[in-house]
Amino acid sequence: MELTNSKTFLTNIYDSLLQLIQNQKKRVKALINLSAFDQSNIVMKQWVTKDFADIIIQMVQSIGYDPLKNILDINAQFAQEYAEPLIEVYFKQSQKMQTLDLTQHNFNIQMLSNYSETAENIQFDRIIKVNDYIITAEFRDGQECRLLDRDLNLIQKLDLKAERLLQINNEILSYCNNKISIISGLKENDIKIQKDVYKTNHFPHQMVQINDDIFMTGQLDGSIQLFSLSKPSFSQTFRINQFTCVYDICLIAQKQNENTYAVGDNVNGIAIIKIIKKRDFAFELIEDPQRLIDKGDIDSIILINQNTLAFTCEIDGNHYLKIYNIELKNQINSIKLQSWSYLYGIDGYDYDLNPFAFIKELNQVSVINFRNYQIVKVVDSEFSHRLNKSQCLVSMKLNDETGNKYKLYDVQVTKQDSQYVSKLREIIIQIP
Repeated sequence: MELTNSKTFLTNIYDSLLQLIQNQKKRVKALINLSAFDQSNIVMKQWVTKDFADIIIQMVQSIGYDPLKNILDINAQFAQEYAEPLIEVYFKQSQKMQTLDLTQHNFNIQMLSNYSETAENIQFDRIIKVNDYIITAEFRDGQECRLLDRDLNLIQKLDLKAERLLQINNEILSYCNNKISIISGLKENDIKIQKDVYKTNHFPHQMVQINDDIFMTGQLDGSIQLFSLSKPSFSQTFRINQFTCVYDICLIAQKQNENTYAVGDNVNGIAIIKIIKKRDFAFELIEDPQRLIDKGDIDSIILINQNTLAFTCEIDGNHYLKIYNIELKNQINSIKLQSWSYLYGIDGYDYDLNPFAFIKELNQVSVINFRNYQIVKVVDSEFSHRLNKSQCLVSMKLNDETGNKYKLYDVQVTKQDSQYVSKLREIIIQIP
């Protein structure tokens, strides 16, 4: 932007900036008066740092704009009167999470709607929530997708079989039999299905969005394959050294044209890789020569803070939840589990203020507080087959003034005689 245009731009927005600051001051004052500091209010974190003032200084000093002092005076007053008390409340809440005893908490479980099907084969064991809809899939053989409303009423069976699902913007990617199809039009209530748009090299255990156009699949042979929504003919494949089957992929860092991921194998632990965009439809994969962990069947991975990963795994016949420092590649904690398990970060996860994740185990759903690693059972939940438990649980924060309430959509699979019962239920719980 030219300097003359910059000056005109700042002149035009000056009054708006003053009004914005005044409005934010009112919001922070209201927040400080709240008896409970809710995670949804952490949009204010940007105002308790000096970033905003620094940006204004850089913009204004570059052209010598006169009202600089006015803006800085207002910002300083804001910091003294409102931001500093907000920081105090923030750290009090953070300290509370660190010392919280989940065993003394009442989750106030409410069972609401459910949807189930009984058949000789499993009819669904995977779900994805899209707007006000739930779409189902079946991991082993690929069954017809069910489209349910948010109260778990069956709307229709879609003319499409799916084993895995991934949402990118308003489109749903559906995998079955080495083919990926696209479901669109859910937002407009005008469903369209494009079948077999992409062909994968092998079965993908995981599909992950890289950006608004590119997605990748982690496949049965240990490879990574990239695809494009705008250019279906594009495909690029990479291999990870000694990997035999990619089970999970977790984004751990992101900057322009470069994403860093932790990738879990079913034998050889976790590799750290970078996917770098060199130009349009041309990418490079760089693998860190040192593994985060070089042994273990990795089931799920989540990032719990900037430099710390949590993952579930099987090593030497035992099941664990492990916590690792990414940079130092050393173990921080190890917790023995009873079965194959999958981690789901809570909706609105924040390490300081909302440090919870759900653990989907063989016969229950538990919650872990990552500030002190305490695990407590929330509710019984049967999942009879050993297969990966990804996309079996969805959490959603509720706008409820009576407490920190969440809605869970939980998949259960049980076997009764020779019949499988596939069940999806809606549960409301209260989190500390």
